[in-house]
Amino acid sequence: MFNGMKTALLGMTAALGMTAVAAGDYLMVTGSNSLTGNRSVALFDPYSGALIDDNYITMGTSGIHKHALQVGNEIWVSEQAAGIVRRYSLGGSFLGQIDEGNVGQNLANIRGMGIVDGSVFVTHNGTTGGAVGAALIQYDMNGNWIANHTVDASPFSVLDYNGQMLVGHQSGSLDIQAYDYNVNQLNPFHVGDISWVQQMSINAAGNVLAAGWSSNGIYEYDSDGNQVGVIAADSPRGVWELGNGNIMWSSAAGVQIYDVNTGMNTTVLGNFNGQYIDSLVIPAPGALALLGLAGLVGTRRRRS
Repeated sequence: MFNGMKTALLGMTAALGMTAVAAGDYLMVTGSNSLTGNRSVALFDPYSGALIDDNYITMGTSGIHKHALQVGNEIWVSEQAAGIVRRYSLGGSFLGQIDEGNVGQNLANIRGMGIVDGSVFVTHNGTTGGAVGAALIQYDMNGNWIANHTVDASPFSVLDYNGQMLVGHQSGSLDIQAYDYNVNQLNPFHVGDISWVQQMSINAAGNVLAAGWSSNGIYEYDSDGNQVGVIAADSPRGVWELGNGNIMWSSAAGVQIYDVNTGMNTTVLGNFNGQYIDSLVIPAPGALALLGLAGLVGTRRRRS
């Protein structure tokens, strides 16, 4: 009995890719090496921002890999130009891909993603090959298509925030729009100085951080959408507050950390065309084993 349990648990651990790094919390940044062209997901310490692995997931030498997002026990990576969402184990092993919305309808020009009210939304703007155009493509957590939601032009990011969904847009007249969980458009969250909104995230104060790519800044908004701060940043794409309160941001020049006390930026990964930043939580193998053991014992009891 116990040998069978051990074999099963080892199989579960391998399937989830639990051996690549130690259990714990990390930050993922997608991008490409400016010297070699290698596309990768890099890992960083979520408290200090220190680089842990600049090549945690490798993805070839072509394509624009925009956003790595943890979806349950997988990592999904959106590839913008190819219109593909690649799926990996937590350990970085390739599992497959999502390349269509509705059956027979391809994806084109996809950007950031977000989990909102238990669904994954992929921002989408292409029409190549009959693709739907400006929309949020909704999937369940297993990758099954649910719906296409048409939105205003050129969405780049999605954020679950205070019971609503925020969508960042390229268009300067839209900036950050708010939707309810049924994707009905509400009042704009913020329209103002920011332009070409890329990634949004939430800081420890509960405010929204937004990367303004063409307005060259990282903006902070309170829960009512009022601007309460801005940091100068050259064409930022990704933004995330670290555990120590400093701000990690990414751009074509690499991954930077803005020190909130000194106002200085430090490069933690150069020669890296950085995209979006997101969290990764790898559970302890012991926790996984306990869950698996409980399931196996339960199954044995039901059979006895």
